[in-house]
Amino acid sequence: MPEEVLVSLYQCAELAVFPSLYEGYGLPVVESMACGAPTMAGDNSSLQEILPRDARFQPADPGAIAEAIVRGLTDKPFRERLMALANQRPPTWEAVADKAAGVFEELLRKASRYRPGWRRRPQLALVGVPSALADAVATYANVDRYEATANGAHKGSGEQKGNERDAAEGGEAPLPLSALPKIDPWRGGYDAIIGWVPALAGREAKVVERLAAEWPGRVVALFDQALLDQALLDQDRPSQDRPSQDRPSQPGTAGGGSSVPSFSTPGARALAVSTGPNDWEEAARKVAEAAQARAF
Repeated sequence: MPEEVLVSLYQCAELAVFPSLYEGYGLPVVESMACGAPTMAGDNSSLQEILPRDARFQPADPGAIAEAIVRGLTDKPFRERLMALANQRPPTWEAVADKAAGVFEELLRKASRYRPGWRRRPQLALVGVPSALADAVATYANVDRYEATANGAHKGSGEQKGNERDAAEGGEAPLPLSALPKIDPWRGGYDAIIGWVPALAGREAKVVERLAAEWPGRVVALFDQALLDQALLDQDRPSQDRPSQDRPSQPGTAGGGSSVPSFSTPGARALAVSTGPNDWEEAARKVAEAAQARAF
């Protein structure tokens, strides 16, 4: 049927009735309304978003169809409402996009509070984690690697060269830390954000503090126990002549004994790993299992 004929039929119709069992978008219904015809349709699929409840009927019930037609032709107030629907301005693409974006944002907001039921492996953000450990963790978890600074301005030469080597070898260079807030909701919320803090001090600790302020309860300060022990030993060495009770004890202990140190940053916990040549696999397993169980 030529388009101009179809438009004329719509414009001359006393009532347009679509007893559709299913519509993908409902284009015929929209066309009818755009041409000014009072329109009614089946109560299903996308038609429920196009027409109000009283303009819909059960399409599989002949009695319901007949009742809708009679009402649409004889009920004057009801016909006026149908005419008003036909005369309203169609939504713009911008309005459609804004409405869809609002739905997505609401879903992301809800998803960020819960771990997706479909996730079989933990989703981790690794911030400044050494490449060897990050690669090992990727065996047990889905990971996104991030630089340890917001803009990379304070990266050491070794870290910078490592990133360049990754790019040269076809690997993925770490993402900028500024991208983490944007990517986190799209991942359904990271199970844990792992920040590498070699000895629980220095610039890396400041990064973890900022992360913990924004994602309390999900941030982990991952540190090398051997490096921390050495730092504490170096700190203690100049005061060997002091009484033992005056010497600084290892964090998390009562008198210098060996244990996992406490971490004073609110919203973050510390996790000790060994990073010797043969320890990456065990360290990665420990990180992934703890994230899977939300045991940090």
